[in-house]
Amino acid sequence: MQFAKAGNANGAGLPICPPDRAESDAHWELGDTIGVHLHLRREACDLNERLLRERLGLKK
Repeated sequence: MQFAKAGNANGAGLPICPPDRAESDAHWELGDTIGVHLHLRREACDLNERLLRERLGLKK
């Protein structure tokens, strides 16, 4: 709601929502606890990205 209301997910009393940056691979975990974590399945995601770039002929 905060993002829809203000264009920024950060607000008083809310967990800090870091800016989206590829190098951190930040993601939200929404479960018994709520928080931001880094590098979810990093190796698998990096492999998929590399294979897609190779298939499309793109450089990193």
